[in-house]
This record gives sequence, C-alpha cells and structure tokens, in this order.
Amino acid sequence: MFVRMERIFESSTDWNRYIDMIKEEERQHRNFGKGLGKDYLSRADSVRLFAVAQLLNADKSPSVDSFFHLRHSIYGAWALLQTEAATGIVKGFDRADLEAFAALDYAQLNQEPSE
Repeated sequence: MFVRMERIFESSTDWNRYIDMIKEEERQHRNFGKGLGKDYLSRADSVRLFAVAQLLNADKSPSVDSFFHLRHSIYGAWALLQTEAATGIVKGFDRADLEAFAALDYAQLNQEPSE
C-alpha cells in the first residue's frame, strides 16, 4: 500500500516532507525508548505503516487545540489529502485492501516473532 501511495504523490515534495516528518518522529520515539526493549519492526517499516495509516485515517481535519497532543505528521497527512493527487487514494485501493490494512496492529507487529 505504501508503494501505491508513494506513486500517487510521486511528484510531490509535500510527500517527501510528510515522510521526513514521520521518520523524525520515529527516530525520536526509538531514542526515547532505548533500553526498554527491542523493536522488531524496522524503522523503515514503521515509517511506511504510519504513513499509510495516517492517510487512511485522516478523514477530518485535526483541530488547532490538538496540535501539542498529536503527532505533527498527522497535520501533514491531512494537508496531503487536500491536494488533487489525493483523489487517487480512493481509486487506488479496493475494500479488501483497506480492511486488511485496518486489521494490522503496530504493537503486535513489533513483538518478538513466535516460533
């Protein structure tokens, strides 16, 4: 799904800025949690997961009041959805794709693989 979204916004510097925001948030998150346990989901996979999830879940604009309580990249996701390119998101995925993605659980994906 990430690759398809990347293609939708491929000529957009806004897409690159959005991804950079998520990368920085993930870097800060992992630095904050150093020593608390191993991350089994790679940083790159986490960035891809959050990039898609935030775009699919940004159905209404975040409020100014929530600025200090939300990941700032959520504002980036909402801004991307206001562009003309965003119409491709609706056309690019079928219901089964969206339901399969919605079933993914970050916490579960980030656990040690069971044998």
